[in-house]
Formats: sequence, structure tokens, C-alpha cells
Amino acid sequence: EDAQDALQSTMAKALAALRDEERDFELRPWLFRIAHNEAISRLRQRRDAVDLDAVGTLGTDSLTQTVEDRERLALLSADLRDLPERQRSALVLRELSGLSHQEIAVVLDSSASAVKQTIFEARAGLHECAEGRTMLCADVQRALSDGDGRVLRGRRVRAHVRSCRACRSFKTALAQRPADL
Repeated sequence: EDAQDALQSTMAKALAALRDEERDFELRPWLFRIAHNEAISRLRQRRDAVDLDAVGTLGTDSLTQTVEDRERLALLSADLRDLPERQRSALVLRELSGLSHQEIAVVLDSSASAVKQTIFEARAGLHECAEGRTMLCADVQRALSDGDGRVLRGRRVRAHVRSCRACRSFKTALAQRPADL
């Protein structure tokens, strides 16, 4: 329903803007820009989140495959949320919408070379998150215990703590311990 509302608002805004527009321009990137801005506005207005378990099954291969797919998508979703908005937008426009670097540049009000760099940084960030999940718990818990804020803000440690119950509990215990003492 939100997507339909965003589409309707996009088309209404585009139609209103086209009535006053006299210059020549690329229509597709311009429409993507309007749709992108409208989608961001809708997301900012919406506060409640839908759990991934509420989403229908992705395939009917097997229960094991379905569970693996859901887990992989949940991790990807969390990793995408961890990226800065500009990187996330550029990557989604490239991977899901199939836009060219030049078209994404128009949508994000940037240059094609900056878009290429942003997409590279997004992919590198997703790779860092995947690496973080494979870190040894002892190394992550040591970093948490040391309390080096620079290390704790790193994507690898955040991704590991997000996906590891033991390290999440360790981090919670560290925060509660001073009050207990």
C-alpha cells in the first residue's frame, strides 16, 4: 500500500512539474529522483517495522532452504541498514533498479564517478559486515572489554555483536556491571 501511495504521489508530482517545465532533460532519472525522494519521505513517516517472519515464503524448495534464505536476507537487511543512506540508496538503485551510474548520479545529485565510488564503498561495507560475523568471539569480547570506542564503532564488531547472542550478552553484562558493583 505504501508503494502504491508513493507511486501515485510520484506521478502526481511529476505531472504537476511537467506542466511548468520547458527545458529538455532525461525523463527516467528525473522520475527515479522524484520516486526516491517520495519513498524516503514515506519511510521517515512510517515508524512501525514488519518482522521478516511475516513475509511470505521465498520458494518452495525445502524447509531448510527457506530457513537459510530467510536468515541470509535478515543478515543482508541488517547490513544494509548499517550502511549510510547515500551508499544504501546508490547500491539499491544499481542492483535492484538497474540504473546506470549516470542515471544514479542524477537521482542522487552527484557525479558518475562519485556514484561509482559510493557503490564500491557500499559493497566494501557489506563485505566488512560479513567478515565481522566470522570473527572469533574471544577477539570481539576482548575488544568490547577494552572499550576502545573507535574499534567498537567499526562495522566488523557491530555486525558480529548483532549476529552473536553470546557477544551481545557479554556487551550487556559489561554495561550493567558498574551499576552492580
